[in-house]
Amino acid sequence: MSPDEAENPDPTNGLARMVPVHALDEVRGRMLELVKRAAPRWLSPYAEDIVQTAIVRVMERHGTSGGDLEVSASYLLKAAYNATVDEIRRRYRSPEMVPQDTAPFDRAEAPAPSPERAAEALEIDKGIRACLAALAPPRRRAVTLYLLGYSLGEASEALGWTAKRSEHLIYRGLDDMRRCLAAKGLEP
Repeated sequence: MSPDEAENPDPTNGLARMVPVHALDEVRGRMLELVKRAAPRWLSPYAEDIVQTAIVRVMERHGTSGGDLEVSASYLLKAAYNATVDEIRRRYRSPEMVPQDTAPFDRAEAPAPSPERAAEALEIDKGIRACLAALAPPRRRAVTLYLLGYSLGEASEALGWTAKRSEHLIYRGLDDMRRCLAAKGLEP
């Protein structure tokens, strides 16, 4: 170790140095560790494949198959991370490849509601639908999108209205809904 290296330790732990293609094995281990950390548990058996994909992409991107390519180790680590994310996206787009063990809470079943709660929920559902149907068509459309979780911008774009018009229609429609539900005896 030179005196300069002792005084200024490398903060990137050697990641900023350039790596020739024939020395990829040095960085491959770190790439594999990164992929295993970044990948979900169900994707860990494919970590080696993801690293190989990342290395191939880097070589293709730089148009070389020989030993004249030099890239930083941090660039290779970013390539490995991006290959991991791409693999996750690819598997989620393909319905037959969606993992079955994504999280333990996905498999937990909610307890069945009591008959009283089920009847109450049905009454609330009927009340909301009746009050929604009673709104003027523009308010109904705006409130429906709001209740479906659309943001103000998304609702405006979907309906082809200005944000201000959508905001007013949602506000007034929700006010009408509250009054209608209160008249039916359905208050929070």
